[in-house]
Amino acid sequence: MKYKVYQDDVLKATVTDKKFDVVGLQPNTEYKLSVQPNNGLRDGVKQDIIVKTHSTSSIRFVIPKELAVGSTIPLRYVEYPLGLVPIGKEPAGMFGGGNEKELSAKVIDSDSEIIGRNYLLNTSLPTSSDKVHVGTASTSIYGNLSYSDGITRVTFTSGSELFYRFMSTDTTNMAKTELVAGQTYTLSADVRTDLKGGRLTWRSQHIKAGGGWSDFQTGGAVTITETLSDNVFKRINTTFTIPENTTGLFFSFQLYGSSGKPTIGSWFEFKHAKLELSDKATDWSPALEDNGVFSIAEVEADTEIISSIDFLNGSTLALQPDGNYGLTNGFVGIYSDGF
Repeated sequence: MKYKVYQDDVLKATVTDKKFDVVGLQPNTEYKLSVQPNNGLRDGVKQDIIVKTHSTSSIRFVIPKELAVGSTIPLRYVEYPLGLVPIGKEPAGMFGGGNEKELSAKVIDSDSEIIGRNYLLNTSLPTSSDKVHVGTASTSIYGNLSYSDGITRVTFTSGSELFYRFMSTDTTNMAKTELVAGQTYTLSADVRTDLKGGRLTWRSQHIKAGGGWSDFQTGGAVTITETLSDNVFKRINTTFTIPENTTGLFFSFQLYGSSGKPTIGSWFEFKHAKLELSDKATDWSPALEDNGVFSIAEVEADTEIISSIDFLNGSTLALQPDGNYGLTNGFVGIYSDGF
């Protein structure tokens, strides 16, 4: 005997076992589940049930401290933690007027993805020995480098090109990063140029085993000069998908001159660069690795609570004066409770 399993009248699987796990369900949501027997010749009567999932959801955040994977962290949810409303005068909260609740988070593997994670290292204060780059892959720069207050400047002094490649043309450098072929990433940065040298572009290429280097963005190099004003920083972003089976890639800012090569003395600068696993840019934050040791934790709670602490998702808890860690948006706070 076989059994057809349906979710909201859509066939999910045909099984021989009388047990089947339905996955990918959303919290606090109703579903119609159905089972229909089949003896190999014809279908039997389909039986339906209506179920509702638990009203829980989860978010992930960073703790700047090394903790054991699998351990549990006690957390304290507090409404109006900064005294914005006098004690006893708080409006009815999520818990029938109470403004605190004990929660817990589980430390998960530090390699797990987290929203807004920056894969570019050394973006806070790059130097000649700590350039902005990805993983352990090397950079490739053509031009004179200088640094000031977190800004990287590339100046044209000779030759025919001016560029900053965050990854060099190493045909196997994907293995030196946590980037994954087939995934979509967004690069963002504050950029400015003196605009004397022609057009500033974003360029990305990839290579597969046995192949040659080729652009993987439509149109090849993407001009960004027209989005900039003379000598003024502007936040720009570009989204790209790494082609399947890619073994090596590079992406760069490159200045092209109006007559082929840049003008002597032309330059461009960037700061607060961010490469993230997303199809849209989020606010700049340094790479987790730049902050030293860290742990990623996941808290699961009622969707109502999770929605109120959504500001915590992908963020880093800050060290508090009492030695614990916490984060607040002024109206709601999450604090560690003695770990």
